[in-house]
Amino acid sequence: MPASPAAPAAAPSDGDEPITVVPQRPPAVTGWLDALGTVSLVVGIIAALLTMVTPFRDPIATGGLAALAAVALVLGLVVRVRAVRAGQRATNAFIGIILSVVALALLAITFVPYLFMSVLAERVDEQPGAPPAVVQPVDDELRQLEASARVAEQMLDAARQTTGTYPTTLAVTTRGDRLLTLDGFVVAGLPDGTEVNYETSVEGTRYDLVFFGQYGGSVALNSEQGIVSSTPGPVEG
Repeated sequence: MPASPAAPAAAPSDGDEPITVVPQRPPAVTGWLDALGTVSLVVGIIAALLTMVTPFRDPIATGGLAALAAVALVLGLVVRVRAVRAGQRATNAFIGIILSVVALALLAITFVPYLFMSVLAERVDEQPGAPPAVVQPVDDELRQLEASARVAEQMLDAARQTTGTYPTTLAVTTRGDRLLTLDGFVVAGLPDGTEVNYETSVEGTRYDLVFFGQYGGSVALNSEQGIVSSTPGPVEG
């Protein structure tokens, strides 16, 4: 038998319109859950801001910020879990969780370089350095006495060229830092604690001059040979 033609589909009446179903938002948490969510949000904001504005901090400050972020994270998770079970929303707690996670991540990122630099500094401090050079006072004193003797030799020769004879007497200033003739002519500078022995011939054509240092060194010179001896003081063991 030939198939009978299908019946035409019923056209919607003019009064029918498509219905759009809008899902309702779950109600927000209330009471103590809402309060804890707000605390999580506020603490998370504080932790994140302090972490971002203090990129360089000591371990104690880092630990304090980490504890603050952990409090915000724990409170946010508690509120979030209870809200999901009750079919409610906890926006403040959710934002607090995100901010606390961001703060903890920033703390970890900034603490790693600090830890690396601390370990590097400790290794540098542990490396043995070269022992400092020990300068013996007697060696330094002898060099200064020899320098004073050479200057005195030149200045005494200059004085003889002016007067024809060497000065009959030399004097040390009250501060002990210069050797002078009686008319104020500077013969040489002196190291601290230096004593001087000066003698001339009767006619003033020859002299003998000895510098004695406070550490036992001595330098002797005369008008004929210049420096004739340079003796260091005893070295302390």
